[in-house]
Amino acid sequence: MKKLCTLILLAASASGLYAQGLFEAMTFSQNTYYGTARSMALGNAMTAVGGDLGSIVINPAGSAVSSYSQFTLSPSLSISSSKAGYAAIAGTDPYSGEETSRYTRFFMPNIGLNLRYDTGQKYGLKSMSFGIVANGTNNYTTRMTAGGVNNATTYSGALAWDATEGGYAPSVLNNRDSYDRHSAPWAMINGYRGGLIGDLSQNQYIGSAEVIYPNGDISIGGPIDQSYGTQSYGSKYEIDFNWGFNVDDQWFFGVNVGIQGLNYQYDEFLKEFARDPSQFPIEVDGVQANFHNLRYRYSYNASGTGINAKFGVLYAPGNGLRVGAAIQTPTALTIRERWQYAADTHFSSSSLDCNEISPEGRYDYNFRAPYHVNAGVAYTFENIALLSVDYEMCDYSTMRFYSRDGYDDDFTDANNDIRDLAGISHMLRAGVELKPVPEFAIRTGYNLTVLPESYYDDLRVKHTDNYLTHVVSFGLGYSSPGSFFADIAARYAFYPKEYFRPYGDYLFDGNTVKTASPEIENTRSLLNLVLTLGFRF
Repeated sequence: MKKLCTLILLAASASGLYAQGLFEAMTFSQNTYYGTARSMALGNAMTAVGGDLGSIVINPAGSAVSSYSQFTLSPSLSISSSKAGYAAIAGTDPYSGEETSRYTRFFMPNIGLNLRYDTGQKYGLKSMSFGIVANGTNNYTTRMTAGGVNNATTYSGALAWDATEGGYAPSVLNNRDSYDRHSAPWAMINGYRGGLIGDLSQNQYIGSAEVIYPNGDISIGGPIDQSYGTQSYGSKYEIDFNWGFNVDDQWFFGVNVGIQGLNYQYDEFLKEFARDPSQFPIEVDGVQANFHNLRYRYSYNASGTGINAKFGVLYAPGNGLRVGAAIQTPTALTIRERWQYAADTHFSSSSLDCNEISPEGRYDYNFRAPYHVNAGVAYTFENIALLSVDYEMCDYSTMRFYSRDGYDDDFTDANNDIRDLAGISHMLRAGVELKPVPEFAIRTGYNLTVLPESYYDDLRVKHTDNYLTHVVSFGLGYSSPGSFFADIAARYAFYPKEYFRPYGDYLFDGNTVKTASPEIENTRSLLNLVLTLGFRF
């Protein structure tokens, strides 16, 4: 089965105002751990390893393993790559015109300070530690563009069909106050005021790239060049206030109070150009002209802060063996959303040109992200090699949206979808470290994330697919005889294929889709290059 991503464009249009749903819930909740170059090179299989400030976000007991205090700083570059193919008619046309997009952003996956205090006790509590560590838990860098020739459907036609089906009066769509005072979708108001659609009669509408034929049929005027693209950036991170306790150099305990922050910026556009404007005649108030091109844009930003707690334990019975476990409570987040639409349409007569930028939409609400459970085992071979394996489980069906007063009545549909369609995710992490000499280390790691997501087909039959994300990593480390150490790592994530629908189907024969709207197949990956500079004292 294909993974079909519901776009913010469609979600926002359907709701009229807001865009909370399973897509946003997963965006705010998923953890893709980053950290120091060492922890990333080891695939973040750090639950039973410890001693590294990148491990604290996974198992807070890791801070108690260190026999020294330390400071780390880890700058990074994120390089996103996407390959997208375009099908003008979903399900019948092959994907063609593959386009490659790359996008590079700066990222700071780790900065931290951990202070160790030796109690001087021979038995019992031998040392304690306190740290403040910020580690990245997700990275939203991506860019995708795709397009091709379409002579069957147009975005303006889909928008006109939605407006007609909704029965919205032109007086509503042409009133700027309707953005905040009416239930009409913002994309529809923006499209009408921006010239993407025009009214015929009795609340019926026509797209600017459509024409009325002599037999009364309304259809696209001729072939158009379509171009569609999305871009996102930002990150999710956690600032942990960590306390660690070393008991008899065998038992290590830790607790985090985590302040979580996120900033997610999403932008999309859709452009349509008439290949032969003479095929797109239009008359407005006696002015004869031809459609030339249109453009639609949507911008969305979500920022949030939250709090959680994490508890961990690590046991080292000897002979190089270590086992560890940790649990993170659900995260209580306050989300602040901002969004804006823009549209412009151009004709052969500039007097008919239109453009519109909506006001900025705003909405604040609460969100509960799910709990996480980690378990791991590691083995050290005479300080020459390290092998570590982790397992993590997260139940995404426990995610919930709430209004600011603590009730979920405003989010009944979204929360029901989450409960019904989200599942339990499983993550396997593994890492290997070799030290040919005490000062140098060679590292590699691997992650496999299995995320089940369900969906309903046209007959309301429920299907569940498992989507796999693979991550491979490599790195080198240098530790001086003094206090300085440095690590570098490269981490490459391969995501499952995504399928986008820039706009919904609108050409029907009864209840059957006669001609489907376009579909885009996208394959993406994300490369992170990270350097960690640290000092022990």
